[in-house]
Parts: sequence; structure tokens; C-alpha cells
Amino acid sequence: EIWWPIIDFRRLDQAGTLYDVANGAYRRVEAVARGVSFSAFDMVDFLRNVTRLDVLATFAYGSAAGLVLWLIGRAVLGRVAPRGALQTDTSNIAAGLVVLIFMGSIGAFTVTAGASEPVSYVRASSFMLPLTIAVAAIIWQLALASADWHWVGRLLLGSLVPLGLAAVTLVQAYESQKPTLLPVMATAVRFVDGRYSIFDGYRDQSGWPALPDATAIYPGMYDAWKSVGPGQRLWSFNVHTYCMLPGCRVESHLSSKLSARRTEILYGSAEVARKTLQEEGLNYFFIATRRDIRDPMICTPLFSPDTIRDYLGVKWSDGTDALLTWKGPGVAPLPEQWVEKYRKALKDSPHTPDCSGDGPAFSHIGRRIHDEVTKGKRWGRDIEQPK
Repeated sequence: EIWWPIIDFRRLDQAGTLYDVANGAYRRVEAVARGVSFSAFDMVDFLRNVTRLDVLATFAYGSAAGLVLWLIGRAVLGRVAPRGALQTDTSNIAAGLVVLIFMGSIGAFTVTAGASEPVSYVRASSFMLPLTIAVAAIIWQLALASADWHWVGRLLLGSLVPLGLAAVTLVQAYESQKPTLLPVMATAVRFVDGRYSIFDGYRDQSGWPALPDATAIYPGMYDAWKSVGPGQRLWSFNVHTYCMLPGCRVESHLSSKLSARRTEILYGSAEVARKTLQEEGLNYFFIATRRDIRDPMICTPLFSPDTIRDYLGVKWSDGTDALLTWKGPGVAPLPEQWVEKYRKALKDSPHTPDCSGDGPAFSHIGRRIHDEVTKGKRWGRDIEQPK
């Protein structure tokens, strides 16, 4: 919203990234509109994850008990036993205020801007882990300084209780992370002693969450890459068909611009789209029917299930995943059985773009902006933002 008015969309259109910016803006609007409710449990869960209380809850709650001790030491002991209450010097008060202001600023930013992008913000706020530990330590220091404790109480509050809380926190964290932590540690040890190569490390990502097949080298993509050799552009219709191999140039809708002539590909005839892609050096298309398909090109005549066999054949396939290329000598026809799997995958996936009406939001918003640029508009202030 802030930068849109001064974006030079003419340059973006010439570079081929106009559709990506339009898509980013559209998804941003979606995220802001969805947000996180202040009254619902999801806000509580969001704040818990940001502050890393999902891992540090015991340690932090122990510090809350220390805060109560500090308040007792300041309020009660200061009245009934003035000699027992210690004064916190000015420099420590100033340092505490700095920390308090910093935490207040983070809190304000979290429940406003952060809440509009909850997933990304939780990832970006990893600095909160040491900060939460530091704040807990500061509170315990204040509790110790609030009174002239007997040496037994000082030993208890200054050493045994914090160490006990830390131990319980580590045990709880280990128990919650054990399913993923143990495989990662095991493979790390094997890598250090030479039994595990970099290739093995990418191929076996067991233990890492949110990674289908627990691999950064998707098996089907690996075989497809071997069939064409390094250096060829491979366009994947899926998000998770990773290929961490030398010279494996996998591109996809959410991470690559495809072409500066994307309008011709998305809205031109199948012949025009094919000619444009060939001129761009993009001749191989990977489609895994066992994975979500999210590419708006499924809405084009070239890649529609009804017409895809007219233009493309099989370079490699295991019957479910396939690397497609242009029909010609040495290229096997696309089996009808695979086309039906493709059609079913598009129907079943919750992430497949809707090809009815104006088409995927990525496409019709980008096309509207492209048309306005074609008519002479240049700057974002003259172009309506996605809604």
C-alpha cells in the first residue's frame, strides 16, 4: 500500500515481472483481509509462537513467579523490614526501562503489522528466543536484588530454581521435537564422520517439517533431470518438486518469471504460446499428478487437459509424474491414462487455480495492469491496486 503509487509498472512489464508483483500484491491483500483475530484462540496461539513460549513456557512462567517475588520484596519487605529491602541503582533501572520499551515496541508491531502476516512473522521473529530467555534472566536478577536474602534463599533463587526450570524446559522441548530432532541429529553425525554426502543430505531430509517426501531432491524430478542433462530449463507445475542438483534448473510459478512475454503465453493461442516458449528456450515441463498443481498455465489452451495431447509428448514418465516436451520425432505420445490422472489432480487439489470467468487471480489482475500499461499508464498511482 505504501510503495504501490511509485512503482514503475512499465519497467516491470518490460522485465517480465509485472505478473509476479501483481500476484504478490493480491496475496498481500488476502493476508491483510484474513489477518488474525484479537479475540479468537488463533491470536493467543500466534503470540505464543512469536514469543517462543511453545518452547520456553516453563522457563518464562518461572520468571513470572520471580516477578511476584520481586514485587513482594519491593512492597512488603520495604515496609516491614526496611533493612532487608535493597535498592536498585539508577543504571539498572534505566537498562530495565530500555528493555521494557523495546519489548513494548515489539509487542505493538506484533499485534498490528505482524498479525497481518502471521506465518512469515513467526519465522522472522526467531530473535525472540534469546530475548525471552534474557528477559526471564533479568526478572530473576531483580528478584534476587529486591531483598537481602539469606544465603540459602539466594542459593535457591539464584542457582537451583533457574537451573531446574532450564532443565524442565529442555526436557519438554526435547519431547515435543523428538520426532524431528533425532533423525536430524543422526544424519548430522553421519555427515561429520564421512558416511553421509552432500547429495545424501539433500536427498534425505527426514526430520524437517513441512517437506513432502522428506527430500530436497524429488525422485521424479531427479529422473527427469537425468533424462535431459544439466543446464536445461525445466518448468515445474508443482511447488515441492525440488531438485538440489548441479545444473538442475527447475523453475515454477511462485519463484520464476517464466518470460517477459507472459501475456502471449497466458492469453495467446496454443500455437502462439508454444512459439513464445520455444523462443525463450523453455521446452521441458514437469508435472507430478500426485502433488498439488498450482500453475495458472493449466488454464491455457496449450496445457488444458482437453488439448494438451495435441501439442506435448512424453520425454520421461513413471506413469504418474511426467516430463513433457513438444511433439516430434523420438517423443512418445502422451497416454490418455496419464491425461486422466492430470485431470483428476486438477479437480482434487484445493490449490488448483480456477479457470472459469477471468481465470486465476494471478492472471486476470496481472492482465488488467498489463492492459493499463499498454494504454500508456506507467506509475502505480494511476493504476488501481488489487482488491
